Amino acid sequence: MTETPPRLGLIGSPGEFTLAALQTLLGHGIVPRQVLFAAAPPATPPARALPVTPPAAAGPLETLARQHRIPLHHIAHARQQPRDPVRLPAVDIALVACYPYRLPTALIHWPQRACINLHPSLLPAYRGPDPVFWQLRDDAPERGVSLHRVTDTLDAGPLLARETLHYPSGASRPALDRLLAGAGTALLIEKLGHWPDLPEARPQPAKLAGYRPAPTPADYRLHTDWRVERAFNFIRGTRTPPGGYPLRTEHGEITLDRAIAFSHGPGFERPAAGDEIELRFSDGLLRAGLREPI
Repeated sequence: MTETPPRLGLIGSPGEFTLAALQTLLGHGIVPRQVLFAAAPPATPPARALPVTPPAAAGPLETLARQHRIPLHHIAHARQQPRDPVRLPAVDIALVACYPYRLPTALIHWPQRACINLHPSLLPAYRGPDPVFWQLRDDAPERGVSLHRVTDTLDAGPLLARETLHYPSGASRPALDRLLAGAGTALLIEKLGHWPDLPEARPQPAKLAGYRPAPTPADYRLHTDWRVERAFNFIRGTRTPPGGYPLRTEHGEITLDRAIAFSHGPGFERPAAGDEIELRFSDGLLRAGLREPI
């Protein structure tokens, strides 16, 4: 970074992704002037004053911000307007790292130079609220992170930078969030190395764009014609849904809730033993936990 780095604000949510972004910024000596995070889904976008309030609980993100004396507030529900809305400090750049809803217009225009979103896919592919889920489900051959300017159209703003990343086999969703957020934030820091100049933003190629919605319970269904490592990584890398991971086998319908190990090559399925079972996929065997023991 230059001797006079940009004044930066961070927008996100109280989870691993935003926490990793903040840790990466602090590790590079960049202390945000303000952290804002989503606390509850807004009923309607705030029209006038931005409704931000102090956080009600103290999790890892709040604790880290407090340690570095960074003001942290949550974006309140639109029906919970505070009497005295917080006056946000002036920032040059706002980094959005896992804000789970459409960004209020007031926040898009908060920074003086650019509002930049860190999106965990190689845009314009996998726009939408949970790109990590869909890349694991699709066994996407190329994965990574993108930085783009925030506009009124979700995940469609001009691209500033992209970086291809490898998902480690068997990585949990928190581990993937830390990997992606850390790499994307480091990429932003690199691109701001010539501040006050910003990287040239280029429009996303519309013909390659693809939007994927929030997953439904049916989207967690497994198929035995998948590669075994695909099934293993999908279960390990997604947050286990209330209904588990349904799978139809030649012996009937079962539901898995965790992936334990896998092996390639020939072998025989093993019947359920307690709450574990071994199942054949297209190129190997998956050992997994059953939601309900057979």
